[in-house]
Amino acid sequence: MGKKVIKVAAREKRRMVNAAVGKNFFKTITEPLTNSDSILKKRAGVAHAAGLIEELLELKRDQRVDTSELKKHIPRREKRRMILEIRTAGSNARVCRIIDAGLGMTATELETKFEWYAEAKAKGEKTRSLFGRGALDVLLYHDNSIIYSVANGILSRCKIYWANDAILDTEELGQATNSLLAKYKLPRMIAGSGTVVEFRLKDGTSIPSEDQIIAKISSFYMLRLIAADPNTEVIVKRIRAGGEHTDALSYDFPIGTVLARITDTLDLGKDGSLPVDILIARSDQPLQSDPVHIDRRENGLLFVDDNDAVMDLTLLPEYDKNPYLQHIYGVVRIEGIRRVLEAKLEAEEAAAVLKETREGFDPKHEITQKLFKLIERHVKSIYDREIKRQRKGASDRSEALSQRVRDALKVINQFNSEETDEEGPGEPQRDEPNFLP
Repeated sequence: MGKKVIKVAAREKRRMVNAAVGKNFFKTITEPLTNSDSILKKRAGVAHAAGLIEELLELKRDQRVDTSELKKHIPRREKRRMILEIRTAGSNARVCRIIDAGLGMTATELETKFEWYAEAKAKGEKTRSLFGRGALDVLLYHDNSIIYSVANGILSRCKIYWANDAILDTEELGQATNSLLAKYKLPRMIAGSGTVVEFRLKDGTSIPSEDQIIAKISSFYMLRLIAADPNTEVIVKRIRAGGEHTDALSYDFPIGTVLARITDTLDLGKDGSLPVDILIARSDQPLQSDPVHIDRRENGLLFVDDNDAVMDLTLLPEYDKNPYLQHIYGVVRIEGIRRVLEAKLEAEEAAAVLKETREGFDPKHEITQKLFKLIERHVKSIYDREIKRQRKGASDRSEALSQRVRDALKVINQFNSEETDEEGPGEPQRDEPNFLP
C-alpha cells in the first residue's frame, strides 16, 4: 500500500483550537491585531520593537517611571493604523472585524498561509508568530470566519470553517474596484492593498461593557506594547444599538519609581547564553493583582523578547498570590529567546516552552525553570523588602479603614462575578501559609 502521512483527527484539532483561545475575548482579538501590527511594520520597513522597552531599560535605580515622557524620545513616523470593529446590535451582532491597509495576500498566499495548522510559517523571521496557528485558532473557534485580502489589485476571499474537518475555501473575487468592495461591505482603505479578518464571536465569549472595553483591551498584557506604541494607532469601533462609538487604544506603564535595574545572562548550556535585562519598579498606586486570570492582572513583570513579543506577565508563580506585592511591576527582556523557542518546537523531542493557551511560560519546562531561578535570584530581596513595607503599613491601618477595604473588595468581586460569570479572587488573606516571610 506504500507510505502515508498519519493524519490528525478532526476532534484533536478541535480540542487544540478550544484550548488556545476558548471563550476569552482578549486572546481572540490579540491574534489578528498582532498579525496586522507585524505586517504594517514589515510594509513600513521598521523594526518590530517600537523602542519603549529600550527607553525603560535606560532608567536607573531611584529614577521615576513615566512612559508618557519616555515616548517623546521615540522618533515619530507616519502612524500605522488598524481598526477593530465590534458589532453588538442587529443581524450582525457579535461580528468582529480587524482591518489593516498592509501588504495584503493573493489567493495563493492565503491558501499557503492557512492550509497547514501549526506549521512554523514565520520561522526565523523577526516577528511574534511562534506556533503557526494563532489566527487559525481564532478563525476555527469562532463562527462565520472569512478573510478578505487585496494584493496586486485583486480581491480574494478565504472562508475557514468546520465540515467534519477544518476546511479552507479560497477564491479570487476580481479587481478590487470600489463597487466590488461595496458589494462585500469592505472599507475603501484596503483598495490598494490590505486585509479584513471577520468572524462572529461564539456564544459564551463575553464582550466587555462599553465603559470598560477600551481600558481592558489596552491593558491586556499581550497588547500593551502595541497600545503604547506612539507610531501605531488601533481604532476600536463599537457599533451598538445606541450608535457608533470610536476610540483609540492607549497604554502607559504605571507611574512609579525604579527599585532595581539588572543585567545578567541566562545560561542554557548547549542552547547558548541569552542576555537578560530586568527593570523592577514600584507603582505609586496599588495595582490589580489576579493570580488566576492573567488578563485582569496589572502588577507583575512583563516578559518580552527583542522584537516586543510579549511572553508572560508574572511576579514569578510563587509570588503572584501575595497581596503585599500589588505595587510591584517591571520588564524582563530576553534577547534571542525566539531562536531557542523555535528550536525546542522543531526538536526530535518537541516541547513548547510557552503554553499554547497563551498563558505564559510552562513552569514545568527546564528552560522556564532556569529563567525563573535567575529572575528570583535578583528579585527575592526586593520582594521581601516590599512585603515587609506593606505589612508594616497594614498594621498601621485603623480597623475602620480595614473594614472599608474589605467592603470595597467584596463589591469588586461581586462585580467581576457578574461581568464574567466567574468568581473573583476574593479578599486577600493576610496570613496564608504559602506567602513568603
